[in-house]
Parts: sequence; structure tokens; C-alpha cells
Amino acid sequence: MTLLEATMLSLQNKLVEENEYDFDLVDVYKVCMDTYLGRRLYLAQTNTRVKNWKDAKTYEWQFKSEGAMEFDSEEEAEEFAENYFKNFNKWYIYKTKAYR
Repeated sequence: MTLLEATMLSLQNKLVEENEYDFDLVDVYKVCMDTYLGRRLYLAQTNTRVKNWKDAKTYEWQFKSEGAMEFDSEEEAEEFAENYFKNFNKWYIYKTKAYR
């Protein structure tokens, strides 16, 4: 399909989105906290030497949602946060969507 054909079908509301990569939109859970100004921070693992974030020992807060640690269930996210944060309790679990 050419760009012209896709544009015409889109204008006629006949364009059907195809999921060519076969990704599914699923619920994911992220550990977050808010700044004093109300901006959301996401817990992330940014060490490039670690292949999987579960193998990392240190984590950091970032403003971007991309790259934040994603959990499959709310219980898994809560369990991780409770084990990682010993004296910090201002975190919360944020539910969002991601393609997998």
C-alpha cells in the first residue's frame, strides 16, 4: 500500500490498523514517587553493564517513563519496593500500558 492509498483510506475511515509486529497492549506497573512540585518520578535501572534490571543493585529516579522498570503485576511491584526501600515510604505503584 502506498502512502497515497493509505491517506485516502484514512480519510474515508476505512483504514484498518494492522499489528505487523504482533505486539499486545498489556497493563504494566511502575514504582513511582512525586516531587515537591507534583512531578512524577519513575524508578529506573540505568547501568548499561547489567542486562536485566532485576540483576542490578542500584536504581535511580528519572522523569521519563521510558526506561523505567516495568512489573507484570501490582503485587510484584509492591513486593520489590517493600524489599528495596527500607526507610523510604513515599513511593506508590502506577498502572500504565505497554506493548510487549
